[in-house]
Amino acid sequence: MGPGGAGYGFSKTVLAQYTEGLALNLAADMIRVNCVHPTNCNTNLLHNSDIYKLFRPDLENPTSDDVTPAFMHFQAMPIPFVEPRDISNAVLFFASDESRYVTGINLRVDAGSLLKFPNGPA
Repeated sequence: MGPGGAGYGFSKTVLAQYTEGLALNLAADMIRVNCVHPTNCNTNLLHNSDIYKLFRPDLENPTSDDVTPAFMHFQAMPIPFVEPRDISNAVLFFASDESRYVTGINLRVDAGSLLKFPNGPA
């Protein structure tokens, strides 16, 4: 997936393992450790000309409409990306009293992308 893709995938794997290990080590002190793993999110990190060109190198100046089918390919659910609100709601749950005994969780807010590509996108 372009420059940094392998490092990005590796970092998510390490972060998942670190979350569980750290949660186990801190649980006796009632410190909770959880992690949110988002898929493509409707922000400028996704919506910029460099990313568009990465997904549509066949076009000189691809637009959001040009890359939407490629974005949709990554999720099991038929959406191109999640909204920032979807990620912040997951974080809000972890920060709330409703999750006071939740620790060591790797919460995927990914519209099923890991289910579709358990070893990363082909």
